[in-house]
Amino acid sequence: MSYRRLLDLARPHGWRIAIAIAILVMITVANLKIAQLAGDLVGAIFDSSNGLQLNRVTLAMGAVLVARMLLDLVARYNLTVVGERIMATLRQQLFANVLRQELSFFHNTRIGEITSRMTNDVGAISQLITSYSVTLVERSLLALGALALMFMLNWRLTVAMFVTAPALSLISRKFGGILHRLSRALQEALAGANSVMEEALGAIRVVQVFVREPYERDRFDEAIEEHFEKSRHRARIRAFTGPLTSFLLYGSVLLMLWLGGREVAAGRLEGPDVFEFLLYAFLLLGSFSALINVYLGVKSTIGATERVFELLERAPQLPLPAQPQRTVPMQGALTFEAVRFGYDADRPVVADIDFSVAPGEIVALVGVSGIGKSTLFDLIPRYYDVVAGAVRVDGIDVRQWDLAALRGGIASVPQETVLFAGSVRDNLRYGRLTATDSEIEAAARAANAHGFISDLPQGYETLIGERGVKLSGGQRQRIAIARALLKSPAILLLDEATSSLDSESERAVQQALDELLTQRSRTTLVIAHRLSTIRTADRIIVLAADENRIGRIVEIGSHAQLLAHGGHYAQLYQLQFQESATPQNGTATLMLRNAARTTGLTAGSEPFDRLRAGSQRRADHGE
Repeated sequence: MSYRRLLDLARPHGWRIAIAIAILVMITVANLKIAQLAGDLVGAIFDSSNGLQLNRVTLAMGAVLVARMLLDLVARYNLTVVGERIMATLRQQLFANVLRQELSFFHNTRIGEITSRMTNDVGAISQLITSYSVTLVERSLLALGALALMFMLNWRLTVAMFVTAPALSLISRKFGGILHRLSRALQEALAGANSVMEEALGAIRVVQVFVREPYERDRFDEAIEEHFEKSRHRARIRAFTGPLTSFLLYGSVLLMLWLGGREVAAGRLEGPDVFEFLLYAFLLLGSFSALINVYLGVKSTIGATERVFELLERAPQLPLPAQPQRTVPMQGALTFEAVRFGYDADRPVVADIDFSVAPGEIVALVGVSGIGKSTLFDLIPRYYDVVAGAVRVDGIDVRQWDLAALRGGIASVPQETVLFAGSVRDNLRYGRLTATDSEIEAAARAANAHGFISDLPQGYETLIGERGVKLSGGQRQRIAIARALLKSPAILLLDEATSSLDSESERAVQQALDELLTQRSRTTLVIAHRLSTIRTADRIIVLAADENRIGRIVEIGSHAQLLAHGGHYAQLYQLQFQESATPQNGTATLMLRNAARTTGLTAGSEPFDRLRAGSQRRADHGE
């Protein structure tokens, strides 16, 4: 199946391949002609009285050699161009198909594994298409031609030469199967080493701050050693196969020399004929040896080929609707209808989620960490499909939406900002590739980012480094907000956009968010851990865990309504108010914050009161 796919990729380049094959046929004729002229040359050498014949044969051989060289150049160039074009197409198709995959694919597949398939595995296939294909065609034609001429010269010697053929065939089949199995294991071991390397380099700050360089080096060394052991096993197989094959081939030559001498003694052959026959035999046996190496090489690349086409043929697990729907333009109405979802279907994260958001409305989601707020966000652009119920945008189930149109109407500002290694302008324009410079600057101003961008060495053209490492957390977050604004989405998702920032950066980002929320030109959903930042939301949806640790809606209302109700939200808000108003040292503050955000303790509860009292005592004594 894999080779059929390779042939499909080669089909558009049929004219180049046809030219190359035609030239390889001519090269085969040239090789056989050289062997024939070599026999004539030997005869001319022993016939010292005919110097003119010696000159003619020598010049003819020289001309054929030059022609063969030029033909070989053209053939190899054409096949190499075809091979490189196929590799480029294959990598393009692989990348395009990877981009189509659902989000869970990237959660379950290491990036190093994907990279290995697109680089190392495709590189192995390149050798199959270029080097092996040339050898296969050329040597097959040469073997057939040499065999025909050998039968014409002396059928007895030709039959005798094939005594070793069964042994060579058996060697090829035996070791070819072993190499096939080793090939895939070798590629997977290399992918594992690449994954270790990418993980370590991608988290280099964490590696260095925890002084884990020796640990990561040991992990990489272990992965490389595993790859080396498999490589050494393959090397042993190929090292054993080559000499054994050569022994059998040269043994055949020795047998033919002995039989050829007997044929000359019997008067059925002349000396130059024996020499010509040996040259044909060398061409045939050399071709046979080359074809065995091609076979073994092909077996070595089967694993890489399977891995490449396994990824290329993988269909996204999110089923696409037969008749995609959309609204033009998207209005931004959002509805959750009895939504139940879990990353494992039998272990729900959230359940019975019911609420609606009108176009232009601002709604906040509140709850302790891990309750499922970000999970609900992921269901809107259909990163995942609900287990039960439905998520609707403009009244249409997101599973029936045209996926590109759905996501085209949504923008998000996540907790961890993702930027690219280009310039500030490139990162902003990612929100809308057709945006003008004035539109980019306007979005930056709206996100409170124009000031610091103007202070950068090259302003908007400043390169910000891998993942934006040259910028502070607050600067990266404001660029992310500007990028989302530039997209002009109908639905904007703000996922705790200030959670990981220092006070000064948080203030700057919050100013940008406040300006953004006052525009009310789009539907906005906000996740915020600081409840004071969402007091102006039209409604606040409070999530809490039930006895089975499943996130459910426990309250819905405005800030004032929920405070007056005195329920879960009021307790959370009171906790944060007390935390910020009570003069405590850093340890006490951290303890209270952890109580609210991770354990779910609420103000007024006995455990929380004990924690607060203890913290206050330690603060009073300067502990």
